[in-house]
Amino acid sequence: MPRPRRAAAEEARRINAPNHPPPTRRSARAPNNQLADDSDIMEIFSGDEDDELSPGGSSEDDSFISDNDDVLDLDDDTAADSVLAAVIEASLDDYVMQSPRRRAVLDDTLANDDSDVREDVNASTSSGEAPARVVIVSDDESVHSDDGPRPPKRAKTESPKKAKVEVFDDGDGDDGCTICFDSYTTNGDHRLVSLKCGHFYGKSCIERWIRGEKAPHCPQCKAKAGIKDIRTHYARTVQITDNSELESTKKSRDEYKRMVTSLELDVARHLNTIRELEEKLTKAPSAAAVTAFQVYKFKLAVGNKLAMSCDGCRAIDFDDQFVYIGYNRKGALFSGYSLQILDMRLKRGPNSPLHTGKIRQFAICPSLTTRLLSVGEDNTAVIYDLQTSQKVKTFRLDTPGWTCCWLSDTECAIGLRNGRVFKYDVTAASDQRPVDLTGGDGPFPIHHLSYFDKFSLLLIGSMRRVLGYYRGATIPLLDNAKDNFQKISAVASDPSSQKILVVLPDGDGQRPIEHRLYHIREEGPTLKCVEVGRFSTKSLSLPYLISPCLFRFADSDVSVMYETDLKRIAVHDWSGRRPDIYQTIPEFGQVAAIRAIRVNESEMRLIVVADTGVTSSRLLHTN
Repeated sequence: MPRPRRAAAEEARRINAPNHPPPTRRSARAPNNQLADDSDIMEIFSGDEDDELSPGGSSEDDSFISDNDDVLDLDDDTAADSVLAAVIEASLDDYVMQSPRRRAVLDDTLANDDSDVREDVNASTSSGEAPARVVIVSDDESVHSDDGPRPPKRAKTESPKKAKVEVFDDGDGDDGCTICFDSYTTNGDHRLVSLKCGHFYGKSCIERWIRGEKAPHCPQCKAKAGIKDIRTHYARTVQITDNSELESTKKSRDEYKRMVTSLELDVARHLNTIRELEEKLTKAPSAAAVTAFQVYKFKLAVGNKLAMSCDGCRAIDFDDQFVYIGYNRKGALFSGYSLQILDMRLKRGPNSPLHTGKIRQFAICPSLTTRLLSVGEDNTAVIYDLQTSQKVKTFRLDTPGWTCCWLSDTECAIGLRNGRVFKYDVTAASDQRPVDLTGGDGPFPIHHLSYFDKFSLLLIGSMRRVLGYYRGATIPLLDNAKDNFQKISAVASDPSSQKILVVLPDGDGQRPIEHRLYHIREEGPTLKCVEVGRFSTKSLSLPYLISPCLFRFADSDVSVMYETDLKRIAVHDWSGRRPDIYQTIPEFGQVAAIRAIRVNESEMRLIVVADTGVTSSRLLHTN
């Protein structure tokens, strides 16, 4: 039914009362297109309770209507409703613009140019609060006071409980609680907490975990933990940077630094070695001389031979002119063992009887070459004068003598089969007791004695060890247990170079015979044998004692030994510059001893003593 026109006019008059002037058409909407709250809207619609419409109307209403030329036809319900809605909207906008209310806007995002707000955020963050802010602005941000733009007012930051928490990858491959694998929350039961070890969990999960364990611990690192160790974190954003690659790079850098330091030390050491070698090179002979020296080699030439009955005599020694051999003389006047003198071509000279038993060793006195010391198996030791061909003195021994040497022109040492070594004074009375150098300890026979003038050392060789009598005491130099060998079949020495050679046969004859070269050196108050090298012959058998020889020749240590199963002598250069050479000797029975006599710088004469003869060979150093 059409609405009366007057009723519509009265409704319009009531709305536009004196307390509410006619609205102007301007927009003053709140940000985000939000209207004022519901209480304001209800106030508008309620109006003035005392302002009631009179049934008759007034002239002001008529004038208002008459002044509007564009008044719609209010008899139409649709048009009336449109007018009413427009009037209400205009009145509402005008009321909101004139109201003193302000809006509280929560701004959780920091603009790049908002420096004053950023400083406020930094201050709040340092005090443990979340970086959120609350700004008070006017209803219309485009309208300012006459005094100019008014900066936004600041309020206290929002409670950390309402802050946003965002957990980034912490290196464990997940973005949430490692117990339930759910995301963390900013508050509530599953808010972000950590233990004292630093691992993060949801609060409800870690509390349930700790209460359910007999020995509470961190689920990840197994460190001890309790309820009191749970720590709550207040942060808008939790971000952990993955620095594993950086730490790995630092570790690699440190390793490279250590490697560089080590290499620098090696380089410095090698440079020092190079300088030393360069100095030696400048002092060394020319390259042509070195080349000529390197092509030199050893050569064995057959010498002379002499058939004679040595019959187990092992005695041999020499001086500048003659060779002295133990000889079994069989005749009507004297049946025993004599001293046979030979020249360098093995021509016989005079002979003199010395012992009734086999002669084991001869020794020419170095400082008095006319004196010869001889020991034999007849329990005697004889000092013989080569110039007068007379015995000077005879010593009675407790057991057969096996070896001897001179300590000076008045003292000598004699080694016995019972392992004892005695020192005798040639000038003392015959009834004077000798000095026991081994202190009564000698379980094995003594088969080698030699004296080193440089150290005033008496070298003592037995079947199990090598000793030294040094500064009034006996010291061990080699021992079968300590130096890993079974027994010593022979010892040779070269006092001029302080070297000794030991022959070590294999006990079962399955391995080659080994020769070891040692250098005797002083170490503080004592002496020590330092191994120089090892050499194994091709021979597997050494059924009896054979005395080899060791000497210095052609700037090298050279040894000569006899290989019983191959029936040949072998010459070995310990420097390795020359190959080994061999020579088969005539069948003169068992070889007892070998000696080398220097002829000149390029020739040595080798004398081999056997049961039924003596042979000589020439060792040459040629190209």
